[in-house]
Amino acid sequence: MYSHILYFELNALCILILAFLTYRLSVTMYKQKANIDFRNAMLAVMAIMALEIVWSLIDGKPGVQWLVINYIVDILDFIMCSVVPLLWLKFVVSKLAFKIELEIRGKALLSLPIVIVIVLSLVSIKTGWVFTISAANVYERGPINGAVFTCALIYMILAFALVIFRLANARGSEDKRKSVFMTTFFFLPVVGVILSSIYPSLPATWPLATVSLLMIFVTSMEAEVSTDGLTGLNNRRQFDKRLNDMVKVNSSDGNLYLFLMDINHFKDINDGFGHYEGDRALVRTAKILKKSIAKSNLFLARYGGDEFAILGFIDGMIEAEALKARIQRRFADNNVAIAKEYDINLGIGYYEFGDGHAETIQELISGADKNLYDDKARQDSVIFRPGMSK
Repeated sequence: MYSHILYFELNALCILILAFLTYRLSVTMYKQKANIDFRNAMLAVMAIMALEIVWSLIDGKPGVQWLVINYIVDILDFIMCSVVPLLWLKFVVSKLAFKIELEIRGKALLSLPIVIVIVLSLVSIKTGWVFTISAANVYERGPINGAVFTCALIYMILAFALVIFRLANARGSEDKRKSVFMTTFFFLPVVGVILSSIYPSLPATWPLATVSLLMIFVTSMEAEVSTDGLTGLNNRRQFDKRLNDMVKVNSSDGNLYLFLMDINHFKDINDGFGHYEGDRALVRTAKILKKSIAKSNLFLARYGGDEFAILGFIDGMIEAEALKARIQRRFADNNVAIAKEYDINLGIGYYEFGDGHAETIQELISGADKNLYDDKARQDSVIFRPGMSK
């Protein structure tokens, strides 16, 4: 009886937590596929815990009707135990931007573990392979009960492998942090399964899964607060925070440099092609800048409007000029490759912190800003290609 009360109270508490997270997700985050997949995973976990609450109320209760309900609840519970990992796998694929397209055979293979669980759960009514319910309406584990969790583990291992792959190839600290937290949905539920196997009366699996989902939700919220919604880059708030931190650091990699950049004649793009195309130009600019500093420790942010900023420790003026030239070359190559009605060119200004240059944050920003406009004044950028109409 005590274990049933524990099941009820702990699962009810976790359902309330996940219900609150689901609500917050719906009102504070964009309706991106990753957020929808995350919500679906939380709803599935809530469904399992609701089933376990029902089980805690009816298990051992005499009466044929309660016996039938117990069978139904247990079958649904086993099926949902595989649905949750599958939904989690979908979330991992969308959140970490894996482009995976499965053909019919691949989709059939992916659904095979769930099909096995459904079949085993249903035939257990007669065979008792996965579970059985005694005449006293008491649930008991069957001889191949672990097969159900093995099927669920297949999805968990696939998701975990994708997270580890992304973690190994993460380019920035934020990507690494996000991937690290996502591994908790593998480790914590597995720990819960082990604990529940040792102590059958302890409901550990889904409460620990709830803890993992809470950690991932908080991490995602922090990322939303610090990320520019259009370009996916760090936003001005995150830039200000990083700048304040970096001016206090003495690095062996060189002095701190600030690069400020904006799109030449951006107003002409908006006026000539519309604000939708202007947004596409901003997204395109962000992607090129990300590629320009790939595999480096430089910090990239959208500074505001059509302005972007790069922060980082650079070993002298020669390296700073090389970075500027690399960015300009990337944009020149992209303009040729894309061949749109307009080119994207940047004005770029940078300034150094310390060593007789900027001594304060304000001086650093002012110096980079002045050099940016000097650079724009030197450029004679042609926006519209000859022979092409707006």
